[in-house]
Amino acid sequence: MDNSFYLNQQDIEQQSCSEDGKYENRHTTFNIRTSAGHLPLQRFLTWLSGCPLPGQVAVFKRPPVTQIADTIGLFLVLMAVGVILIMSAKPMTFIGLPLIWLVATGRARKAFITIAHQAVHAQLITVKRKRAREFLNLAVGEVIGVLFWVPSPDKYFQSHVRSHHKLRELATPLDKDGISLFRLGFLPGKSKREYWVLLATHLANPLFYIKETFVRMRLRLLSSGPLQRLASWLFLTSLLGTAYICNGWQALILVYCVPVFIGFSLSGLMQGLGEHGWGVKMESVGKNERVLKVSQGRFLFDAFPEASNRLAQLKWWSRLFAYHLPARIAILNGDVQHHDWHHCDPRSLRWTESAYARADNIEQFAADQNAIATHSWSLVESLERSFDAMSKAPSLTKHWKGLLDKNNQVYVI
Repeated sequence: MDNSFYLNQQDIEQQSCSEDGKYENRHTTFNIRTSAGHLPLQRFLTWLSGCPLPGQVAVFKRPPVTQIADTIGLFLVLMAVGVILIMSAKPMTFIGLPLIWLVATGRARKAFITIAHQAVHAQLITVKRKRAREFLNLAVGEVIGVLFWVPSPDKYFQSHVRSHHKLRELATPLDKDGISLFRLGFLPGKSKREYWVLLATHLANPLFYIKETFVRMRLRLLSSGPLQRLASWLFLTSLLGTAYICNGWQALILVYCVPVFIGFSLSGLMQGLGEHGWGVKMESVGKNERVLKVSQGRFLFDAFPEASNRLAQLKWWSRLFAYHLPARIAILNGDVQHHDWHHCDPRSLRWTESAYARADNIEQFAADQNAIATHSWSLVESLERSFDAMSKAPSLTKHWKGLLDKNNQVYVI
C-alpha cells in the first residue's frame, strides 16, 4: 500500500532497515520502536523518540503551565550557571559551556516554537474566563518575545494561525511561517544534493546568523507596538549595562548570545526544513487531504539489534545518546516531533502529551485513506524526506514566484 507522498513503495522497501525486510514500510509502521520494547526506561525512550509503544499511555496529564517553568525557568538557571563558569575561568568551563549551549538553545527554541506557539493558540493557560485566558497567554508570549528576541504574540498570531494553518497557504510561498525558507533558496524542483549543499552553506556562513539576528532585533526594537518596543529597549539596555558595569562582555556573548542567536537560528533552520515538504503538492493547495501529504512526524530512534550482536548494540546506544538525544534537546524539542498531528487537531489541549495524542489519532483514522500519517526516524532522515519530496516536485509557477517576490515582510525561522 502506497501511503507516503515522499517515497513510492519500491523506494520504501529498498530503505528497509533490516536484511530480512522486517522493517520495510518504515515510514508508516512502528516496528522500529517496538524492537526496543524489552529495554528498561521505556518512558524515557518514548520521550526521546517521540513514539510510544502500542497501548502505552501517559502516566499523568501534565498541566500546560508547567511547560513555562521547565522552559523559561531552566533557561534562566543555565544562564546563571554559565556566568559562574565564565567567571571561575576553570577548565570545567570548556566542558560545561557546550552543554549549556545545547540545552539553552533547546530551551530558547521551545519557548518560541512550543510555548509562544500554544500561547497564540490560547492553549497555554486555560482558565475559564475568556478575557483572563487571553491576557495571561498574551503576557507569557510577550515575556518570551522580549527574552528571546522573537515576534510579539500579535505578529506570531498573524504568521502562524492566520497563515500557516490556512489550507490555501500551508507550505506555499504565502506561508508566513515558511517564507524565510523559500527566500533562502529552498525552492521545489532542485536536486537533493543542491538542498544539502544549500543547507550546509547556510549553517557554515556567519552572514546567515548575522542577518537572522538583525531581523529579530529589528522586529522587536523597531516594528513592534510602542510598549513592546519599550520593553525590548529596556531589556537590551539592561543587558549591555550589566555587561559594562560587571565587565561581563565575555559572559554576555558566550552564555547568552551564542544559544539565543546562533543556536536558535541553526536549530530553527534544520527544524523548519524537515517539518513540511515546502512547495510540494501545489496542485492540491486548499484541500484537506494535502495537509498530511506535506507533513510528517519526526521520530528519533533506531531498530534495536539482535541480542547476539553486542557491537551493534553498543553502536545503537552510542547513536541514541550522541545523535538522537542532542537532536531531541536542541532541535526537535517540545511537541514539534508531532507537528503533523497539530495540523490535524490544532485546538487540542493534548499538546503536552502529543506523542500519545498522535498515536491515538492514527488509530482512530486508520481506515481513512486520506488521513494516513507518515514519519521519519532521525533528524537527517526527516531532512532527506523533505528534500526528496521537493526534488520530485515541479518548480514554482510564475504565479507563485510572483507572490513570493511581492511579499517584502520579514519573518523569523
